[in-house]
Amino acid sequence: MNIHIVLYSQLDGVGGGRETWLRYFLPALRQSKTAESIHVYCLPKTQLVDPSLRVVVSANAALHECGARQGRFSRGLAGSVAFAWSVHKSLRMSAEPGDVVVLVGTIVEGIVGLATRRLAVSRRLRIAVWVRSLGIGEISTRHSRPYVVAASCIEQRLLTDVADIVIANGSDTQEYYCHRYPRVLPKMLCIPNAVDTKRFSSVPDIEWSQRHRIRVAYVGRFNKSRGFDQFLACARAIATRSDGSVEFDFGAWGYGELPETLPRHVTYHGPVLPDELPTVLGSNDVVLFLNRSAGGLAGGLSHGLLEAMAAGRLIVAWDNPAHNQVLNCANSITVPEGDISGLVNVLLTIVQRDPAFLHRLCQAARRTADDHSVSGHLHRFIESLDRFGVIDSAMR
Repeated sequence: MNIHIVLYSQLDGVGGGRETWLRYFLPALRQSKTAESIHVYCLPKTQLVDPSLRVVVSANAALHECGARQGRFSRGLAGSVAFAWSVHKSLRMSAEPGDVVVLVGTIVEGIVGLATRRLAVSRRLRIAVWVRSLGIGEISTRHSRPYVVAASCIEQRLLTDVADIVIANGSDTQEYYCHRYPRVLPKMLCIPNAVDTKRFSSVPDIEWSQRHRIRVAYVGRFNKSRGFDQFLACARAIATRSDGSVEFDFGAWGYGELPETLPRHVTYHGPVLPDELPTVLGSNDVVLFLNRSAGGLAGGLSHGLLEAMAAGRLIVAWDNPAHNQVLNCANSITVPEGDISGLVNVLLTIVQRDPAFLHRLCQAARRTADDHSVSGHLHRFIESLDRFGVIDSAMR
């Protein structure tokens, strides 16, 4: 059996959740020898792409670049269709009866799933859809045109019908899709994201005694669903409400569209390379996680959250289903979603809290991250393929 992994991505080393997942998952999958061979289908790279992830992929799988490299057929709907058709042609060349096709996403990857439906039937391919977020919510933040969102709803419903198994990367995502598409319930399960805790074990603990400066970080995409606008609103409010006894430094690491002007004490540091992440996290005391669950804008268990917990940072986050899969009163401080004033109050009063209490929160966060190992993540994936008859146990 061979495994074919499809991502509508240039495999940028500073990419988002899917790229982080692949960096963790692919070497472990290869070492497990579950598949005779592994194939990864992605977009052609551009000169701006950091190559570090492609090095990892090429060392563990056969890499297939699909879609138009440049021009009008490389972008938008035309680019999505070109990618789907190119993947379909590649699968016709490389897929063998009984192979597993893993679609990492439900938007453009969903077009691939629908385009390969007849091929899957004729070759007895099994299709596994790995849901990485609340796709409709993601689309609604990027497109104001109702017909785009409506078409995506239809596509996702058809895709879940085609799939042999649907995997959610968080319990909130699983609940959302089972409620929206009830027919998917019998073949859907949850495999939360994972983290390599060894990468962050050397990050030193925070010294909370006699603190007069708090370093607050935002790491991730700069968009509404991830709460970047609320991060900036919090920074602005701190500037007006702080009495000056504590100095706050707000840092933003990530990618996306920035406003024309940032608050005075917010510093943009650019994207983070994977090898730099432990150092970046170690240079901060508090990491904010403001993913929006309300309105179905964001979902799934965040890799960034697990990584910050593994680094022993103080986590301050919205109290919502996306975060509460791993956060509780013993390992973090949570605030009702959208309560900027409450968020500001938490930050302003951190130095008044017992340092031993803050230390316990950070250590508990490390222990929680330990429960989300890459090996456990891979085991659940293999187990799920066996459980749903996608592979036979004798093939492993």
